[in-house]
Formats: sequence, C-alpha cells, structure tokens
Amino acid sequence: MKYKNFDEWFEALKKESIIFNVDDSIKELMLEAWDAAVNNYPLVQEDWISVEDELPKEKKLVIIGYSNRLMNQIGYECYYQKGKWYKKDGSLIIAHNAITHWRDSPKPPITKKRGGCNP
Repeated sequence: MKYKNFDEWFEALKKESIIFNVDDSIKELMLEAWDAAVNNYPLVQEDWISVEDELPKEKKLVIIGYSNRLMNQIGYECYYQKGKWYKKDGSLIIAHNAITHWRDSPKPPITKKRGGCNP
C-alpha cells in the first residue's frame, strides 16, 4: 500500500483529486470507505470491462471506474459518445482519459412495500 494510514492518504487525495471536489466535509465518509477497502481487500472485480477492450454503446448509462495517481475509484453513471465521456446530466468529464473501466448500471432495488415512489 502506498500510504501508511488514512490521514496521509486523505491529504494526498485532497491535493490530487481530478474528478471530485474533496474537502474535510467528506472525511468521515471517506474513512468508512478506507476501512471497508482495507478490511475487504482484495475485492471481487466482476463485470468490469476495460475501455481498452470494449466501449459501451453510445449514450448507454454505465458506471465508470477511473484511476488517478492516488487510487482506483468507482464513479457515477455516465455515458460515452463520439470519443468522450459525459456525466448523466450531459456535462463533459474533462479527465476522461482517467477512465479505465466500465460496467452496466445495476437495476434499482424492488421492495414489496407499497407507497411512496415504489412501483
């Protein structure tokens, strides 16, 4: 592991993040993610497709995996069109060269309980 502890990693992440705005407001959430990663490593890498092997159909919403100099990360729903990656809202991902993998978006959960927004 490149970093000795969470605080060292988090400070580097704040300086190096190229896709997300990282500040102290998300530190507790990131600590939970760090603990999960450390306690469950190695994670199963099922269903991820390298962008070098295959690209998704244009305008199909997928989940992206990307890498910066600090770590591999899972992104958000995006789509690929004409050589570029876009967020679900249509805004261009400037650091699209950092995207290394993609996978189909999971289906939303289904509950048996009626009411609210559930079908």
